[in-house]
Parts: sequence; structure tokens; C-alpha cells
Amino acid sequence: MDKLRKFVQGMIIMLGFQFLFGMAFNLWGVLPKEETATEKSPAFAQMALAAHGLLALGILTVSLLILGIAFNGKKEDVKKFSILGFISILVAFGGGVMTLIINPEQAQIASFIMSLGFLSSFISYGRLFYILKK
Repeated sequence: MDKLRKFVQGMIIMLGFQFLFGMAFNLWGVLPKEETATEKSPAFAQMALAAHGLLALGILTVSLLILGIAFNGKKEDVKKFSILGFISILVAFGGGVMTLIINPEQAQIASFIMSLGFLSSFISYGRLFYILKK
């Protein structure tokens, strides 16, 4: 369980950075499909978006590792929160992908779905970390 706790702790830290990268892009960036000749994202906003996307892949990978380790154990509440965290990550990931590929008017809804998945995953992994500290 110590290994699982370290992975969950890493996940919580990764989610914190994911939030910061997403907010940085939201404040200063323009989605690539919305860029015009006069309105382009500054370089640091483009880097924040790239970091946000790469970190999302890392988060998805770690959530799978957490799920696998949790299912090797016997605690049902650990399994339950690892499943909830994984599903939440999938929702957030799907919302992020949809934000990039659908038209700008509907991208706000996808962005909202992404934020709901993020919040749910943060709460799930926070609760899982608390359970593992017992």
C-alpha cells in the first residue's frame, strides 16, 4: 500500500500542476482553431497548452497504474475511489480533447465537462490518499 500511496500523492501533485497550466492558458491563450492574424497566443501560453496536453497523458497513465495496484489489494474502499478517480480522469481527458476539436461555441461546454472531471478526480484521489494514510 505504500507504493500506491506514493502514486496517489504524485497524482495529486500532477493534478495541481495540470490546474495551473490550464489556468495559464485560459488567461493568456487562444485555442489554435480560434487564432486569427491579429489574435495569436503568446509563446508561453502555447507552451502552457502543450504542457497541459502532455501532462494529461501522464495523468491518464498514472491513473491506470493506480487502478492496477488498487485491484491487487483487498480494500474495497481503495478500489472504489481508484475507479472513481480513473473515470473522472477519462471524463476530464475527453472534455479536453473535445474542447480542441469542436466548434468554439460548444467548446465552453466541453471545457466545463473537463473541469467537472478534474474536480471529481482531485476529490477522489484526495480521499484515496486519506484512506491510505490510515
